[in-house]
Amino acid sequence: MDNPRLTHYIAEHAHPSLQMACQDLEFSISRVNNVITKLINEQGKNLDKDYATLDRLVTVLQNHLAMVAVISRSSRSYSIGLRNSDIEIAWSTFICSKLSRENWFLLKELDDYFGLLRLNPSLLNVGRAVFDMGGYQIESPLERNW
Repeated sequence: MDNPRLTHYIAEHAHPSLQMACQDLEFSISRVNNVITKLINEQGKNLDKDYATLDRLVTVLQNHLAMVAVISRSSRSYSIGLRNSDIEIAWSTFICSKLSRENWFLLKELDDYFGLLRLNPSLLNVGRAVFDMGGYQIESPLERNW
């Protein structure tokens, strides 16, 4: 999860000045692959009912799409010599770094999610109680109870 390997070599297909942005994208893709494999091994067919996990995965994949779009546009702009393309390269590197960091945090949460539940099964009991009661039923600290 922390040090994935490069397998797609995306940087070979973009302008050389975008190498760091391409590596950020590829590392993020490798992390997604590892997390999805782990999720499918853990949950199997029940994964389609875990909406919080699916929401995080969708966010990560949307970030990947944004990274691909930014890299391809800035690579094209620089290669054909558009005005201010050097600024676009810097902007692309910044965006890819930011989105890669966001993806890392989201995927780290998904990776640690099952370990937390195994170490503290009372979280499941609390969640089940909230679900059975139809909401958060603990008394408010502002409620007068004497």
